[in-house]
Amino acid sequence: MLQGRTLAAGLSAAIRNDILTGFYKAGDPLRQEQLAERYQVSRIPVREALLQLESQGLVAVMPHRGFVVRAMSAVELKDIYHIRMVIEPDLVADATRSPAAQKLFIEAKKVLDDSLKAMADKGPSDEYSALHQRFHGLLIEGSNRVRSIEVVKRMHTLCERYIRLHLSLHQGRPNEEHNKIIEACLAGDAEAARHHVLTHLECTMNDLLEELDTDPVEDARE
Repeated sequence: MLQGRTLAAGLSAAIRNDILTGFYKAGDPLRQEQLAERYQVSRIPVREALLQLESQGLVAVMPHRGFVVRAMSAVELKDIYHIRMVIEPDLVADATRSPAAQKLFIEAKKVLDDSLKAMADKGPSDEYSALHQRFHGLLIEGSNRVRSIEVVKRMHTLCERYIRLHLSLHQGRPNEEHNKIIEACLAGDAEAARHHVLTHLECTMNDLLEELDTDPVEDARE
């Protein structure tokens, strides 16, 4: 059983990479027999791998079609970011008020520096994505609001493709926004941290809405 799960996880990572790098495009069918042949595995772990990718928001199950690569959409983007904007700034502010969270912020600063190096070396790669998610995860961890943290981390996973699209077009400003967030957190300024997180999320969402051919939201908090 452990071997089967390990194989499925490795296969999931391989298919995920092919989706994120554009080998499989939005709407492409993911037929289990073809995947088994491409990745030289039996069909047994393929379904489990596809279900893992479905949970990450990369794959959908369509009636009469089976598994397909999910398209990115403005509707989904706004839904994800509205959830993040309602919860995430407050979590970061709560964490900033906790002296115990300072160790997490120090680690987050290191992760941020590592992510910038990864971006410079490889662009918006798997390594960068993992570091980016880790950075945002560390910012909220010190809030100790377990259920809210679970929800936000789920949103981090679902918006990974959108983040990669954003970073392929915009790099300078997101880096500046990340730096403002971590500086406020390290300074213990909860309200500044809340403000910078909300601004970062709003700007990222509106940039992406323009790329997805829809009108940017003027104020997503209304």
